[in-house]
Amino acid sequence: MLRKRFLEGLPNGAVYVPFCGDGDITSELYRARACFCADIDPERVAAAKEKLRGMTKVQVVAADCNAWPFHGCSDRFALVDCDAWVNPYPAIAAFWNSAKKSETIAIVATDAQRENIKRSKHAVKLPECSRIAGNWREQCNFWWLRYVKPWLAGLVAGDGYAIQQESKFGDRYGTMLYWAVILAKRPGITEVAVKRQRKKRARFDAGKQERYLDEIRGGAGHCEAAQACGVSPDSVERAMHNDRALAAAVSAAEVTRDGKRSIDVERALYEAATNGNTTAIIFWLQNRLSDRWQDKRGMGGASLSVAIDQRDVSIQLGCILQELIEEKVLSKDKARALIEKWASDDESKG
Repeated sequence: MLRKRFLEGLPNGAVYVPFCGDGDITSELYRARACFCADIDPERVAAAKEKLRGMTKVQVVAADCNAWPFHGCSDRFALVDCDAWVNPYPAIAAFWNSAKKSETIAIVATDAQRENIKRSKHAVKLPECSRIAGNWREQCNFWWLRYVKPWLAGLVAGDGYAIQQESKFGDRYGTMLYWAVILAKRPGITEVAVKRQRKKRARFDAGKQERYLDEIRGGAGHCEAAQACGVSPDSVERAMHNDRALAAAVSAAEVTRDGKRSIDVERALYEAATNGNTTAIIFWLQNRLSDRWQDKRGMGGASLSVAIDQRDVSIQLGCILQELIEEKVLSKDKARALIEKWASDDESKG
């Protein structure tokens, strides 16, 4: 349904189908168009050739789809159907940098990168975006919004294209992402203007560098910050490689960003502790006063993880609250109110 909807209104033009498999999708949807299909498995390529026999114009080759397999092709493409299943992005980048394109073009992709990120607990890189922005948890939560979409927008902007329409959905497990976009060349963009725009974008001047640093300090990832400055992430990477002072400034900005995030977490923990959340209280003491409150037995400190006998609850709570009063985390009145609440809850359970 996603493919069929995005086919409506597209201009006449060729279709590129990397990872074509046995040719099922091409046979069902694209028989009326010139099709260029590729797959790394020769047996599946043979099956696709047989299935697509009789089409007006079709080429099916065995090739690595992470590179462009149709050098010398003069057709203009109106659609890329990248059913890679796992990682479509190298194939998309290779196509975009090598193929001729219609004024309006659709890209449809299947992506299981979030599954890879979750399993490995490591962030991944997108092509031509050599720095990893954020961390693996951030990538899992904001994969499309903060990573894929800004990367795609940056990739196509150099040729004068912009995202006009987008659609996406995931599976119920949150691991697969199915997305589609329609890209259109901005009005008035000529080939000369595109070349000038590319040259202008390549200038990562002092003003843009300061804007980039401000974006990082404010919490942005590297791809997101580069897009905000109107430069590609690769331009930023090259500038950092050639300018040690800039690289040091970016590292300092990252420290500031991460420090702000830590302060936000600590503030939330503090609020939870002062409002009587005993788990937060324990965590606070273990991290702020680890020499006295350790989460291990037999280490000489007070163990907070050992199950407490019911008759010792009030004694243990009193010790915890006393520590918090000394650290000025709690006032005496607040501590007294917590003890009364604890006693009231205990009576109701009894």
